[in-house]
Amino acid sequence: NKVYQDQIVREHNPMGETQLTKLQWEDDQLSATFKIGISPNVKLVDLTKLKVPKLVHDVTEREVDEEVQRALEREGSTEEVDEKVTKEHVVIVDAQSLDNKKKPIEGQVDKDQKIDLSQSGAEEFLKNLKGKKAGQSVDMTVKSGKEKDRFRVTINKVLKKLPAEPTEEFCKKQSGDQASTLNELKAHFRSQMQMYFDQTSDRLFQQDVIEVLLNAHEFQTPEVFQDQIVEHALKEYKEKQGDKLPETFDEQAYRESQKEMAEREARWVFINKALQEKYDDIEITAEDVDQELEKMATSYGLTVEQVKGFYTQNTSELENLRNKIRDEKVFAKLESEIQIKEMDKDAFNKYKEKENK
Repeated sequence: NKVYQDQIVREHNPMGETQLTKLQWEDDQLSATFKIGISPNVKLVDLTKLKVPKLVHDVTEREVDEEVQRALEREGSTEEVDEKVTKEHVVIVDAQSLDNKKKPIEGQVDKDQKIDLSQSGAEEFLKNLKGKKAGQSVDMTVKSGKEKDRFRVTINKVLKKLPAEPTEEFCKKQSGDQASTLNELKAHFRSQMQMYFDQTSDRLFQQDVIEVLLNAHEFQTPEVFQDQIVEHALKEYKEKQGDKLPETFDEQAYRESQKEMAEREARWVFINKALQEKYDDIEITAEDVDQELEKMATSYGLTVEQVKGFYTQNTSELENLRNKIRDEKVFAKLESEIQIKEMDKDAFNKYKEKENK
């Protein structure tokens, strides 16, 4: 161990988990061969030449009104009506699976399924059921990846929504006692929705920045470090399975499937390290931590003291929090250097659709 510390650690400063690959005793001499990871020297590109899109959206009055209406409908009731199906209806249907010849598959029927046709994800049902009435059936084909699922949907009931009244009790329930009038509830919803959009924008922006930086920096990372990342991923997967992997689990295949992820994650670790060295004036203050704890308390509906108590008892989580704050400060610095193309929701969604093709 002393030889390892004096000759290997001092000279090479290895990173990742050092692997002993060979141990040999010959002619009264002990020789050992180690596989170590050497930290690559990352030279950052000219960051001012990088271009990254960013979603920018201010919540509109219409979006707030729609959110209020959805809340009123959730808390309201319905009544059965003899009307043609529209987007504003809820339908109760039986969905019978069909084979390739449009024949019912025995035993594969979902009865009395409730579908709100105004909700996102119900577009195909609305397209096929619009204008129909209770008692009528329609055959549907829905794409599921490369496969096609075929159904015969029979409408059992058409329901009209009866929204709740925006009473003081309703407003308090929807806002966690933060609002007691409709106008106060709208202000509360606007604040929550804007916070959601801002957080989503920041998350997507950071993902795009990482992608652009990875594409701009090609270099080799230590295999032992990549192995460590794969090992960590395997450990997390095992924990999610209750610390017991399924009997059919192919560990070697899993390790192979994680190699690309590990290589990219390893490169990002070194790029991030180079960025932190570039922005060496970044400091994590007690105020930074307190502000983050306050945001978490608001987000989870807890008191600041409750959140502080958790981190006091979990020092490793506190260090993770500090790293998160440091990363956010790095991204803030990057935002002032790289070229940002701001996009509204529609333009951003089209950009992402094109990118994913």
